Amino acid sequence: MAVAGGSVEQREVIAFGCRIRDVTVHRDGSVRLLTEHEDSEVLRLTPAGEAAIGAGR
Repeated sequence: MAVAGGSVEQREVIAFGCRIRDVTVHRDGSVRLLTEHEDSEVLRLTPAGEAAIGAGR
């Protein structure tokens, strides 16, 4: 999603198959999602082309 001046200019829908309970943006630019699921996973999203370091859980 891209926001400018308080308005959403661009968005992308990504189907995770579960409800997202919380979203956090970290200083390194990665986004972490907390899911509402039996096991409540934490998913780490990074910009395309960047290698993920460590597990997101």
